[in-house]
Amino acid sequence: MNLTKTLVAMALILTILLSGCAKKDEQVINEIETPKEKATIEIPTLTNSEIDTFLKIYPIVFEKMTSKKDALEKYRDDNPVLSAQGAKAVEELESELAAIGIDLNTFNAVYQKVLFSTYYLMQKKRSEGISSEQIDAKIAEIKVRVDDPETPAELKPQLVQAISELEAAKSFNSEIPAGLSEEEIKLVESRFTEIQTIIMQQVERARAQEKKSEKAEVPN
Repeated sequence: MNLTKTLVAMALILTILLSGCAKKDEQVINEIETPKEKATIEIPTLTNSEIDTFLKIYPIVFEKMTSKKDALEKYRDDNPVLSAQGAKAVEELESELAAIGIDLNTFNAVYQKVLFSTYYLMQKKRSEGISSEQIDAKIAEIKVRVDDPETPAELKPQLVQAISELEAAKSFNSEIPAGLSEEEIKLVESRFTEIQTIIMQQVERARAQEKKSEKAEVPN
């Protein structure tokens, strides 16, 4: 179960990235918990076959994780009782997937590679064709709007997010992330739209279900 625990922390990160709301490098890295105990598994090289399998089983894993969302989130709680409940939910998730032929350790390894490839490509795209001076000027311009009392309150979070994305683009390191090859990056880039489509389909389904549940809870 060791490596699969990281999936709890990573569950929404790829969704956030593909929604166009990428975070700074350090923020993303800090949200991915490195297991204290490392399981020994073979890290697969990303190939078209591996991505095909990933895209096929992702909806299944996502649906099961969504159904256990509240329980899984307890895993990171400081309260040892709640944390234990979360750990049990992770074990149950792993068992349920294993019963239908999905190894969560292997899925997690591929998931991490897709995650970091996607983040790298998005940051690379943001950093291309714009100088640090231009980024600084744009950040200063947006900060003026944030501090302007006439700027609508509901718009300010989006402006703050835009500043974060620009700062991330400015600090972008073009070096390929450790554990990934140039060929793997190119492969993810060639299938980026397909990956984005599959993942966002699951997000929209989850959002629709959440809205449906909220309506059901509203008293007449």
